Amino acid sequence: MGQKEVNIFQKYCPVPKEDVEQLSHLIFMNLVPFLLEKNIKAFGTMINKIQNLGFKKVEVELQKEKIRNLMNFMREFGIWSRYEFFCTSCL
Repeated sequence: MGQKEVNIFQKYCPVPKEDVEQLSHLIFMNLVPFLLEKNIKAFGTMINKIQNLGFKKVEVELQKEKIRNLMNFMREFGIWSRYEFFCTSCL
Protein backbone atom coordinates (compact mmCIF):
# COMPACT_ATOMS: atom_id res chain seq x y z
CA MET A 1 0.00 0.00 0.00
CA GLY A 2 1.37 3.38 -0.97
CA GLN A 3 1.55 6.45 1.22
CA LYS A 4 -1.41 8.00 -0.60
CA GLU A 5 -3.63 5.08 0.41
CA VAL A 6 -2.35 5.19 3.99
CA ASN A 7 -3.19 8.90 4.16
CA ILE A 8 -6.71 8.24 2.85
CA PHE A 9 -7.37 5.56 5.48
CA GLN A 10 -5.98 7.77 8.24
CA LYS A 11 -8.19 10.64 7.16
CA TYR A 12 -11.47 8.79 6.64
CA CYS A 13 -11.39 5.90 9.14
CA PRO A 14 -13.09 4.80 11.17
CA VAL A 15 -16.34 5.18 9.28
CA PRO A 16 -19.43 6.28 11.21
CA LYS A 17 -21.16 3.50 13.18
CA GLU A 18 -24.46 4.33 11.48
CA ASP A 19 -22.90 3.61 8.08
CA VAL A 20 -21.61 0.25 9.32
CA GLU A 21 -25.04 -0.65 10.70
CA GLN A 22 -26.78 0.37 7.48
CA LEU A 23 -24.21 -1.44 5.35
CA SER A 24 -24.60 -4.64 7.38
CA HIS A 25 -28.36 -4.47 7.03
CA LEU A 26 -28.17 -3.92 3.26
CA ILE A 27 -25.78 -6.83 2.79
CA PHE A 28 -27.49 -9.43 4.98
CA MET A 29 -31.13 -8.47 4.48
CA ASN A 30 -31.03 -7.42 0.82
CA LEU A 31 -27.85 -8.08 -1.16
CA VAL A 32 -27.37 -11.75 -0.21
CA PRO A 33 -31.04 -12.69 -0.67
CA PHE A 34 -31.17 -10.93 -4.05
CA LEU A 35 -28.03 -12.78 -5.11
CA LEU A 36 -29.53 -16.11 -4.08
CA GLU A 37 -32.75 -15.24 -5.91
CA LYS A 38 -30.70 -14.27 -8.99
CA ASN A 39 -32.50 -10.92 -9.01
CA ILE A 40 -29.87 -8.90 -10.88
CA LYS A 41 -31.81 -5.63 -10.89
CA ALA A 42 -32.38 -5.61 -7.13
CA PHE A 43 -28.82 -6.85 -6.55
CA GLY A 44 -27.45 -3.97 -8.64
CA THR A 45 -29.63 -1.48 -6.79
CA MET A 46 -28.13 -2.66 -3.49
CA ILE A 47 -24.59 -2.38 -4.91
CA ASN A 48 -25.35 1.23 -5.84
CA LYS A 49 -26.67 1.93 -2.34
CA ILE A 50 -23.54 0.39 -0.83
CA GLN A 51 -21.42 2.68 -2.98
CA ASN A 52 -22.94 5.61 -1.09
CA LEU A 53 -22.02 4.38 2.38
CA GLY A 54 -18.97 4.34 4.59
CA PHE A 55 -15.53 4.00 3.09
CA LYS A 56 -16.93 2.94 -0.29
CA LYS A 57 -18.56 6.38 -0.54
CA VAL A 58 -15.16 7.96 0.08
CA GLU A 59 -13.57 5.69 -2.52
CA VAL A 60 -16.15 6.65 -5.14
CA GLU A 61 -15.82 10.36 -4.30
CA LEU A 62 -12.05 10.14 -4.72
CA GLN A 63 -12.33 8.64 -8.21
CA LYS A 64 -11.54 10.82 -11.19
CA GLU A 65 -14.50 12.75 -12.55
CA LYS A 66 -14.40 10.64 -15.72
CA ILE A 67 -15.01 7.48 -13.68
CA ARG A 68 -17.82 9.03 -11.63
CA ASN A 69 -19.45 10.26 -14.85
CA LEU A 70 -19.21 6.77 -16.35
CA MET A 71 -20.85 5.27 -13.26
CA ASN A 72 -23.68 7.82 -13.47
CA PHE A 73 -24.08 7.21 -17.21
CA MET A 74 -24.39 3.47 -16.64
CA ARG A 75 -27.05 3.97 -13.96
CA GLU A 76 -29.02 6.40 -16.14
CA PHE A 77 -29.16 3.87 -18.97
CA GLY A 78 -30.37 0.96 -16.89
CA ILE A 79 -27.15 -0.73 -15.92
CA TRP A 80 -27.87 -1.06 -12.21
CA SER A 81 -24.33 -1.62 -11.12
CA ARG A 82 -20.88 -1.81 -12.58
CA TYR A 83 -20.81 -5.44 -11.46
CA GLU A 84 -23.86 -6.25 -13.55
CA PHE A 85 -22.23 -4.68 -16.58
CA PHE A 86 -19.18 -6.94 -16.32
CA CYS A 87 -20.75 -10.00 -14.74
CA THR A 88 -24.29 -10.64 -15.97
CA SER A 89 -23.41 -14.26 -16.63
CA CYS A 90 -21.95 -14.71 -13.13
CA LEU A 91 -25.38 -15.25 -11.63
